Amino acid sequence: MTRPVFKNLGEGGPAQYFHGRSQILENFAHECQRSEENGSGTIFLIQGPPGAGKTALLDECAKRAQSQGWRIVRIIPAALWNPNSLHRALKPHGSRVRLKDLFAKGRVPAIGGAGTSTQVLDYSTLEMLKQKRWSKKKKLLLLLDEAQHLGESDLEPVQRRVARTVLDAIHNGHLGQPVILLAGGLGTSAGAFEKLGIARFETDCMLQLGRLSEKAERAVIRDWLVNEGGAQGDASQWIDALTEETFGWPKHIMVYVIPAVRSLRRKAGIMSETVLGDVLQEGRNRRMQYYRGKVSEFNATSLRALARPLIQNNATEPEILQSLERDFEPDEARRMFAMALQKGILALRHDLNYCIPVPSMHQWMLDSFL
Repeated sequence: MTRPVFKNLGEGGPAQYFHGRSQILENFAHECQRSEENGSGTIFLIQGPPGAGKTALLDECAKRAQSQGWRIVRIIPAALWNPNSLHRALKPHGSRVRLKDLFAKGRVPAIGGAGTSTQVLDYSTLEMLKQKRWSKKKKLLLLLDEAQHLGESDLEPVQRRVARTVLDAIHNGHLGQPVILLAGGLGTSAGAFEKLGIARFETDCMLQLGRLSEKAERAVIRDWLVNEGGAQGDASQWIDALTEETFGWPKHIMVYVIPAVRSLRRKAGIMSETVLGDVLQEGRNRRMQYYRGKVSEFNATSLRALARPLIQNNATEPEILQSLERDFEPDEARRMFAMALQKGILALRHDLNYCIPVPSMHQWMLDSFL
C-alpha cells in the first residue's frame, strides 16, 4: 500500500498528529461555552517561541470550536481596521454580497478614500462582525496567526483608532453575540495588543506555550513512526532515542521524524540500530540548518554579544543590551535585541528574564560563538 506524502514539512501549520495541550484546550472550550451562554466574546491569546506548535494548536482549537457550531474565519491584522479586508475574509465563497450593500448608511469607503471617517470605519467594521446574514451560525471565531505583526504595523491615526475600537468591542463582549478572537504569535504578541489598547487578559485567556509533556511527545513520535513509517514491532528504543534529541519541541520532532519515516519506508518498517544512527545524524544536521536559518540576519559579532550574558540562559534586558553595546551603538543594539525577540532567538521567561528558549539551540549558540 502506498503511504501518503508528508503534509507538514514547513515551519508551522496544522499538526498531522496532535497530542497534549489539554489544559489550554480546556481553557479555550470554557471560554467558548461562556461566550455562548452570555452572548459575548473575548480575545484568547497563545504566544510562544517559533517551533513551539502555536499554529497547530490554533488549528486544533478551531476544529473543536467548529464541531460545536462556531464559524471559523481566518483573518490578517488589517481586518481589524480595514472593512474591505474584513469583508473579504467574512464573505462566504461564491457569495455576491457587496460591501456597500451591507449597511443602511450606504457605501463604505476604503481607508484613505474620499469621505473616509473614523466613525464610518468604526461603524462598518463593528457592524460587519455582528452580521447574521453571513451564515446561520451566530457564533464567530476569528483566527489570527502571527499576531506579533500587529505591533509592527505602521498605522495611520484613523486606522489605529479603529483597531482599538474593534479590539475593545471583541475583548469586552460588546458585539451582542458570541465573537472570539483566537490569536497566536511570538512572545511579543501581548505587547502588540497593548499598543492597541488591550493591556489585560483574563488569567486563562493569555497563555505561554512551551514544550510538550513527555507523554504527548512520545505519542506524537509513535504516531509518525507507526502510522507513517510502518514501524514493525516495539518502537520504544527509537522513541527513547528521538526524545533525547527533541526536548518536547514540536519543530524538533518534525526535524527528526521526517528522516525517520523515510528510512523506515525504505526498510519496510524494520527498526535497526544502524538505521537509527543514520536517522539521528540526519536529524542533527537538519536541526543545525534550522538554527542557522534562524540567525541568518545576524553576524558572528552580534551573535557572540547575544550569547555572552546567556551562558546560564538567564539574563535581564539591561544585561543583554550592555553586552550588545560593547560592540555596537545603542540604537543598533536595541534594534538587534528587538529582532532577536521577533525571530524567536530570545524569549521572555515567566520571571521576566530572557533566555534562548530551545535547550539545544542555547547550547549550539554557546558552542558556536563563545
